[in-house]
Amino acid sequence: MQEGDQADFQSWINIFPSICNDDYVENWYPLVKDITFPTDFIRLSFQEVKILYTKVRMNLITRGYLSKTHQNSFLDENEEDEMIFQNLKNRIQKKLNEIGYSEFFARLGSRSYKDASSRSVLSRQRFINLLQNEYKNYILKNLDDEIDFQTEGESVIDDISTIQDFAIISHCEIQSLKCQNVEDLFDLLINSNRICKDLSEDLPKMNQDSELTLCVRKWDNLNDDRLEFRVFIYHDHITAISQYDYRCFYDIVYSYHNEIKKAIVDFVSQEIIPKIKSSNLFRDKGAYVVDVGCIVNEEKETVEKVQVIEFNRFHDTTGAALFEWRYDIDLLIGKTSNEDIAFRIVCPSDITEKMSNIHIPEEMLELKNEALRNLFE
Repeated sequence: MQEGDQADFQSWINIFPSICNDDYVENWYPLVKDITFPTDFIRLSFQEVKILYTKVRMNLITRGYLSKTHQNSFLDENEEDEMIFQNLKNRIQKKLNEIGYSEFFARLGSRSYKDASSRSVLSRQRFINLLQNEYKNYILKNLDDEIDFQTEGESVIDDISTIQDFAIISHCEIQSLKCQNVEDLFDLLINSNRICKDLSEDLPKMNQDSELTLCVRKWDNLNDDRLEFRVFIYHDHITAISQYDYRCFYDIVYSYHNEIKKAIVDFVSQEIIPKIKSSNLFRDKGAYVVDVGCIVNEEKETVEKVQVIEFNRFHDTTGAALFEWRYDIDLLIGKTSNEDIAFRIVCPSDITEKMSNIHIPEEMLELKNEALRNLFE
């Protein structure tokens, strides 16, 4: 791409607000509540938000995940704040009991705590337990005799491909975010840089009468993280669809890609676009990004269900998955001559390239090694 093209891209992307609340869960949920996970909302007062931010920031600084620079007046704590914080936890637990979700995922209206899976105490242990179980199942699947587990199991793990390894770790990371009570929830909240950043941006815009939303979403065990897709919509038309986890090859995605594409196009065109188009959301060029999940029945070779996961702003602050905002911008805004909707997945021919580009983070390797030590001891 020429330098002039990059400048055009920057001019184009600047017309969209990088900060927009249309993608906050509490704004879009009422429109699509019949086609997404059941969700409840807990309103947090300005005082509660301020104390929560203090807890999150101080914890991240103490654990070395955040620099001590740029401390501010919100970091002053006292006994009254601690009492308010405990009352907040009690209030949320009471609400959780009323809602009755046995398992749930929580987030602010803006973003989730998904970066905290390997660092929060309770989630980290869940992560290790999940890895241990996944590697055990992988070994048993690839051994001729269970008697050989101890003697041959380690060699099976040694031969695992990087991309398969990454897929296992990625799946366990997502599953470890599942909460059952308020302790699970706050363990993740106070260890998330994403939550800290969003609170730091929201607080200066709040006053004593302001509130912030904590979203509690029912965990759906039928939702398969391999079958999540990112859909790009511009001028209220689908322009592109991508496999959400762009790092891994999934056989189920490749095997049913035609059925998946058709199901997503039908679902978004019939169920999402009309609802959003008739609302006040994303009216700036009718542009937004929506993540959807598919449920595939492999016996019947059909996509049984598609549901909304979340909405995102149409902006380069939103990940483009297998596309790139700068280089695919004409495609994403529907300016190419190809009338067919672009659909990108990781194919078998991509595996070699993906394997050479995948680097499992050190903290994830530590969790894997701990899980394997537990498995073979």
